[in-house]
Amino acid sequence: MIDNYKVWLCKNKIVFYMPKSMSFFGKKASHSFKYALYDIIEKVKNLENLLQINIKINKRYIFRVGRQHYAEIKNRLAEHYNRDNKQLLVETKRGEVWLITDRSYYDELETIHKKTALDDMDKAIIPFFNSLRENPGYTPGFVLNILGSFLEGWQGYAENIKSHVEAIKNMSSIMKEFKEIMENVKNGKNRI
Repeated sequence: MIDNYKVWLCKNKIVFYMPKSMSFFGKKASHSFKYALYDIIEKVKNLENLLQINIKINKRYIFRVGRQHYAEIKNRLAEHYNRDNKQLLVETKRGEVWLITDRSYYDELETIHKKTALDDMDKAIIPFFNSLRENPGYTPGFVLNILGSFLEGWQGYAENIKSHVEAIKNMSSIMKEFKEIMENVKNGKNRI
């Protein structure tokens, strides 16, 4: 144990288990990640001092993050689910859960995918909710209605194009016939 972190020494790796009660808060998930990384590097240095070793490879620590959860706290959607004692679970097409509602500390909307949780929070969830807040009338339903009417307009436009294409094809065959007549007139075979 190093400062409440359980440390597992293996043949080719060292595993640090962060205490479950440990949390890092930031304005973005990436800020929280940096705070956690700073904390874990301090624990690695403590381990190096304790064992009098250097575990850097080419002057750098090589590491992999196992599990990570990033939460937007005091989230209204999470509050709604928690109030009704329900939980939101959002899965990828492959059935991997990546977004949940939780009440660990506050009403939290959490990204939990082991590989994409950081980007899911900073690049998808936070921008989406901020966009809703900044544009209160532009709900997903509103946007879908606009897209639907836009597509209806394009359908009419597509039908007009089809009829214009037919007209151009007809015009092309008439022009071909006219060209033949003019060639014949030019060669003295027909008269107008």
